[in-house]
Amino acid sequence: MQGPCTVDAEWDGWSGHPTTALEQGGCSLPDWNAPGGTVWRPCRYARGTLHIRPDNDTGFDASIEMGLEDYILGISESPYAWGSSGGMAALEAQAVAPAPMPCTGPSSGATPPPGPGAGATSTTPPSTSSMPAGATPPRNGWIAVAATAGKVMTHPSETRDGALIPIETFYSSSTFGWTEDSENGFTAYVPYLRAVDDHWSRLPETGNPNARWPAPSAPPTWLPAWAWAP
Repeated sequence: MQGPCTVDAEWDGWSGHPTTALEQGGCSLPDWNAPGGTVWRPCRYARGTLHIRPDNDTGFDASIEMGLEDYILGISESPYAWGSSGGMAALEAQAVAPAPMPCTGPSSGATPPPGPGAGATSTTPPSTSSMPAGATPPRNGWIAVAATAGKVMTHPSETRDGALIPIETFYSSSTFGWTEDSENGFTAYVPYLRAVDDHWSRLPETGNPNARWPAPSAPPTWLPAWAWAP
């Protein structure tokens, strides 16, 4: 074909339980909830609409448009099994933490959410992110997302025209027992990104393989040499 080309691929991705998915060749992501341990699975786009647009006549850009709750269904850093052993609150927190990412920009998260169907975009207008999206989680995932539908994190320091707006949220699997103040990791002071206790991530019963880290051979670039010791 010659000339400009735009494609909007529609399937049943806006239904509650999509039956069709597009698989991206050469792409795979870890499924941390697979029985018996992590399994690498092909990247599949099951929810929303796929938009393809020309990129300066040299290639194409692809993006996925989807609803916020559909996006959150693909987040799976916390094992869904926790919901069956008293940890449903943790899954609900996982559902709330990434919710502002499509609202505040693609750089909001510490890393793109790397689940088996990690989510990708916003509602209207569609964003230009192209992270794989749309996996169907186990039942506990549905319950956590349904219980927190429409909820986002806010803070009195972040407003626009007098109204609260979603804040930038960050999350990680391992903190070595304590999180860090924003100015030590991101250079700027943020009132809601304060260091807090996270000793739970180091409890033996959590089975966290990254609970402890080896000491670096040199201080981090943001830390003064006098404040660091191996």
